[in-house]
Amino acid sequence: MKYAVIWTTSRGYMPGTNASLNAFEFYGHVADIYILTWGDFLTEEYKNQFAEVQFLPIDTSKWSKQKSSGWYFRFSDILFALNNLFDKYEVVLFWEGDSCLVNNIMDYFDICRSLKKVIVGTNEHGTHSFTAMTEDWPYVHTWSIPFANLPLFVPSSRTDVLKKMMNYQAREDCHLSRMDGLNYAIRDCKEDVFAVPGELWIQNVPYRMLLQKIRDKIYIAESSTELCSFHRKYWNNKICRNYLLANDISRSNKMLFNEMYNFFNLQCRVKWSESLEIWDGKSE
Repeated sequence: MKYAVIWTTSRGYMPGTNASLNAFEFYGHVADIYILTWGDFLTEEYKNQFAEVQFLPIDTSKWSKQKSSGWYFRFSDILFALNNLFDKYEVVLFWEGDSCLVNNIMDYFDICRSLKKVIVGTNEHGTHSFTAMTEDWPYVHTWSIPFANLPLFVPSSRTDVLKKMMNYQAREDCHLSRMDGLNYAIRDCKEDVFAVPGELWIQNVPYRMLLQKIRDKIYIAESSTELCSFHRKYWNNKICRNYLLANDISRSNKMLFNEMYNFFNLQCRVKWSESLEIWDGKSE
């Protein structure tokens, strides 16, 4: 196998994790999958249903006291991949436990391998340059950055970007998020990334364009443009009600996202119902 996918999850993120595992299967992906779990909370019966997936409890035995448990939860996938995956795989995709796959994305593995470039999404809230980022340490946390960390395809030839990112994250005076830490690393490594539209992978601004479902895929309405995935815990009614409920487009899109989480959790091969909710579209 040339390709691998990895992400971290906890019991609270399982509606997203189970949805993506079913979706990778539903859309016919061929890649090895590694799930790093916060504690060994999954039953053997559940894990056996995904026999080809590696479920690995996050190893806390080597933790230093300099970083919080939340830090290790956020970055264990990158640490694990640097130590265990890039010597075996040509491309590693770093996924998110609160994202839902809605398409086949195998071509992007091939593009990443061929171009030998990191593939990232554009930041829908951000800018088109690094000008808002500081030049001298301590680097500041900022939303005014060009790239998001979903998707994040990394070829084995460009692990320098991840190593640089983790060098920053390991510092005691670091205040960077995962996303802006990645942007500083891309900038400082002078990496010419291959950027894909965040609107097709993240949908962080769900009120801008109306989406529609046609058979088993999501399209921008009245176009042939397909989404690859979307981000956020839309399996939770509170998130559906409160996140940028600005207009009818936002409500319609978030109802669609909630529907997709419920489809992949309740109607596909492996079921997961804990913490999964059906949103009726109401704001109250």
